[in-house]
Amino acid sequence: MMPVLRALLAPLAGVYRAVVGARNRMYENGRLETRKLDAVVISVGNITAGGTGKTPMVQWIAERLLAEGRPAGVLSRGYKGESDWSDEVAMLRARLGERVKVMMDRDRARAGEWMAAQGWKYLVLDDGFQHRQLARDADVVLIDASDPFGGGQLVPAGRLREPVASLGRADAVVITRSEDAPELEAEIRRHTRAPVFYARTRLEGVHRAHLPGVKIGCESCEMTAADAKPAQQSPQQKMLLPAIGEPLPSWKAMKWFAFCGLGNPQAFFGDLRDWGADVAGEAAFADHHRFTQAEAEELGRRAAAAGAGALLCTEKDFYNHRGVAAGPVAVYVARIGMEVRDGDRFWDVLKEIVQQRRPGAWQ
Repeated sequence: MMPVLRALLAPLAGVYRAVVGARNRMYENGRLETRKLDAVVISVGNITAGGTGKTPMVQWIAERLLAEGRPAGVLSRGYKGESDWSDEVAMLRARLGERVKVMMDRDRARAGEWMAAQGWKYLVLDDGFQHRQLARDADVVLIDASDPFGGGQLVPAGRLREPVASLGRADAVVITRSEDAPELEAEIRRHTRAPVFYARTRLEGVHRAHLPGVKIGCESCEMTAADAKPAQQSPQQKMLLPAIGEPLPSWKAMKWFAFCGLGNPQAFFGDLRDWGADVAGEAAFADHHRFTQAEAEELGRRAAAAGAGALLCTEKDFYNHRGVAAGPVAVYVARIGMEVRDGDRFWDVLKEIVQQRRPGAWQ
């Protein structure tokens, strides 16, 4: 963001700071209700707008729960609280399949109550640090080492969703896109006593995207808790979704035009180059951007002009091509996972935190 624009938006950031501070104080003094579920709740969140790796971390925790034989679910608000679609929910469902219940609802506390009543006793709260309506047994906060505090100002002047001092509520902090950031770690420790861990994104493969893909019906759609009944899903029309093909072994030999709609797009472009991709050009869109047919065709033209043989995007962007036909240049998807340094110790710490608040939770 340009300095002039940041200065113009600073008064609005001051108003936002006052509102956030008042809301947090109301939760802390009990004037706003926090609902506690009959289930373990592990929250994954951040203090900046987008781009820290929340979705891969949600998947990592859900898979750890599965590995221990625990019935796991994911609570997601979806993008802007939409009830019918979310790129992140689509990605989690594609990755986790039927092994984990993924529910999207504006009211995650209500959805969590329904899921707990149906037998899911371990829930991962996606993007939950600011969702204080729902009590949690462990608060994991991610901080992206490439842009840790979003310009140092609150939205809309910067990318901070809360003051950095809010890290004092965290139970564990994970610095992403780094294996060693001593200066950042020292700054974090000024605000919290929570243990600090490190995680890096890793490329799991480059896959061909088939557009427009396949239609899926209600057996693959998710209901909202408002309509949820034990043996009934809410009626939804079939949705046209892109489909991921087989991995491409020779992706390093190709020249790519990369594009994404993320909170921190430069982190994705930097990761691609670190992984060995030959990136001839790049295009950044707003976070959660849904692509149009015209944009798909324009990206193809830009790729051809840059001398790239194909387009490359993230899974989130891939699912935001819903209903878009293939353009003049083939689209491929970078499937990205999370690798936590000292992952076993991180998991043990999380379990200890939960056990302190909910004795017997891991029996």
